[in-house]
Amino acid sequence: MLKDGMKWRVEAGDRVEVLGQQWLVDNNKPYITTTFPAIIKTTVNSLICVDKREWDVDLIRDIFNESFNERDQCCILNVPLKEGSCEDVIFWKWENNGIYLVKSGYKLLQAQKNEWRLNDEAIQLQQKYANVRPLCPVCSTDVETIEHAIFLCPFAVRCWVVLNKAIRYVLGLSFSQWLENTLALCNKEQQAKVVTLCWAIWRAQNEVVWNKKSSTVNRVVAETKHYLT
Repeated sequence: MLKDGMKWRVEAGDRVEVLGQQWLVDNNKPYITTTFPAIIKTTVNSLICVDKREWDVDLIRDIFNESFNERDQCCILNVPLKEGSCEDVIFWKWENNGIYLVKSGYKLLQAQKNEWRLNDEAIQLQQKYANVRPLCPVCSTDVETIEHAIFLCPFAVRCWVVLNKAIRYVLGLSFSQWLENTLALCNKEQQAKVVTLCWAIWRAQNEVVWNKKSSTVNRVVAETKHYLT
């Protein structure tokens, strides 16, 4: 359990392996989810520009296009890089100061128990009542959480890009936290677009689950705009 709470802070990047270690800013899923032979045992510093403290965007998006899925690319590019070349450090990800506290360890244990219970209930529901899968019904690459469904699923990512590139999900925030923060920064017209697109993406997901009907990005965005006219 303690190991689950320990995470790498990327500095130089030479001590952190790309695969199998916690280093992404998404505390709920801080691992790279893609597996690809070329990046096994590769360290994170290989993804950083040699001459400056920036992610090598072209390398990540182009050369590694076949290995990193869209979710992983987004997570990597959201990891902050500081000036200088300090050593990578391990910290406790559930406290702002990075120091382990007994109470936060207890909270993590309780959260894991709840997650196990919910997974068991989902499996029982799948077996008894309906074909409900724990994986996202649209991309089938990640567990379906509300954050994944609305923001991180490749289909949802493209919907947000088409509607408004300026609106972005901040990794690590819950849906309610993100929505509250985003609406506070938007005018009334933008607020309506945000809320309606969330609904339209969710509706498209339900169509896949219950009616086995897939939609397109353009259709979802068009539906959003239609409801706002």
